[in-house]
Amino acid sequence: MNEQKALKYIKHVLIVGIIVGILFGLNIISAFMRDVEFKVIYAMMTRMIMAISILLGMTWGVYIKRSRICSVLLFSISMFFFILELTENIKISTLISLIFIVIYFNGIRATIYYHNKLKIKG
Repeated sequence: MNEQKALKYIKHVLIVGIIVGILFGLNIISAFMRDVEFKVIYAMMTRMIMAISILLGMTWGVYIKRSRICSVLLFSISMFFFILELTENIKISTLISLIFIVIYFNGIRATIYYHNKLKIKG
């Protein structure tokens, strides 16, 4: 892996993180369109907003700070949801999660490469 490829993978993590944040936001909006009690919407909205902020914060950490910890956490969260979707047998969502896992794994490789390369230079 070279520096250009590492930066490309890190940008891919940013794009996927934004896409996941948008999907979570659309989930909140769809809850308002369904006829659900306010208590249920409020509880779900609170959890979803927390999840969005955590995911976007970690995505920001990978993109700006090249954080290895954030990239490993994003990968771990994505693996958790992948396993959850496998048990529920959701086919299209499982495929999308698998693509996200590959991108997050490449993000781990890129951040580790980026930090090792800077360590050698510095």
